[in-house]
Amino acid sequence: MLTARFLEGMNGVLFFLLLFGCFMFGLYIAREVIRSGFQRMPLQAAISIFVLIGGEAVARGWLWWWRHLVNRGLDAGWMIEDPVLLVGAFVEILGIICVIRVFAPDHWGRNVWIGSSLFATTLTVLFFYI
Repeated sequence: MLTARFLEGMNGVLFFLLLFGCFMFGLYIAREVIRSGFQRMPLQAAISIFVLIGGEAVARGWLWWWRHLVNRGLDAGWMIEDPVLLVGAFVEILGIICVIRVFAPDHWGRNVWIGSSLFATTLTVLFFYI
């Protein structure tokens, strides 16, 4: 039971820190747009990280609330089947793809995100059928 409560607590801490991180990146993006207009390059990194941690915040928040209900003996099985986790994971996948695209070295080419995405998808599909 201690491990379950610890897992709930860790997800809760991550959820609230991620929300705070989203807030800070949102402020940064807004401040930069107001200061210099919407220039693509300076904002790419902030937007990609904002999307990444936004998706992670959705998933962690949902998991935290689920663990909270389960640890109190309430029936929360419906939460696992709810599409919120799927949406959070999808947003997070888009965010990490953007991060890979923005931070990949130029000499790797502009489309390294495509190769990374295909590799990750292929491995996931292979493990699904193993």
